[in-house]
Amino acid sequence: MFCERSNHVFSFSLLQASLGGHLPAVDYILGKGEADPTEKVGTLPQEGAWSTPLHAAATRGHLDVLERLMEAAEGGGGNVLEGTVDSEGRTVLETAEEEGQKNVAEFFKDMN
Repeated sequence: MFCERSNHVFSFSLLQASLGGHLPAVDYILGKGEADPTEKVGTLPQEGAWSTPLHAAATRGHLDVLERLMEAAEGGGGNVLEGTVDSEGRTVLETAEEEGQKNVAEFFKDMN
């Protein structure tokens, strides 16, 4: 498991909770202050693949989780939608579109 900066247990747990759409778990992990929604977490380290909790939630269409992650990430400043990419160089919006998550893509487009 690869994590770019923070506590790898919390970072990997946040990725998994985001992927599964488990908002209470996401809230708990974010409340600990040990994980960053924009952090790169290895999904297939042997292949050099990594993702972020934001990408994980967008892939599965978990809007409630995605909104919470964005709130937490934006607290750190910067443009979350454009500045966060996965190992393939895709933004969170591009990931949602490629995965057919129209509700997520529309949500992002409405924000701009």
